[in-house]
Amino acid sequence: MIIVKNILFIIFFFILKNSYSKEYDLIYNFSGSFEKNEMVFLDNSKLTHNVYEAEWTDNYGNYGTSYCLTSIKYDSKKIIIRLDSYCRLKDQEGNIFTQYNGRAGNELNAGSGKVKFIEGQKKWKFLIGAECLYSIKYLENRTFSIRKCKITKDMHDKLLNQ
Repeated sequence: MIIVKNILFIIFFFILKNSYSKEYDLIYNFSGSFEKNEMVFLDNSKLTHNVYEAEWTDNYGNYGTSYCLTSIKYDSKKIIIRLDSYCRLKDQEGNIFTQYNGRAGNELNAGSGKVKFIEGQKKWKFLIGAECLYSIKYLENRTFSIRKCKITKDMHDKLLNQ
């Protein structure tokens, strides 16, 4: 009987905790284009340097442009060994913030990885250190991407009030 009470208490505790704890997400949608410079090595692996330009919107009503410089190393089977990308974003008020994106192990036509805020102005400086997950799809020289960031209540409040 004591075990049942303890189990019920634990279940009740988690239900109560989850019903009162609020999670905040910052969600970006991107769409843009890219230009690629490529070097193919003798073993058929390759290195590309890409320049991306895109427009973005988020679920807080922000929107703007982005510019990314990306370096991608592939093995001979076109699997990504390493992707490093730095993106400079500018919002509708001219505020700038920069994110670092990285991933490995996927083909280029679709993939996912992590994003980290590394610098920012005004409301964006409060997100420095925040991490996001992203996914991206390619169609010819066009890209379509979404980023979902778990943010704190303080970050949420700063985004609303700055």
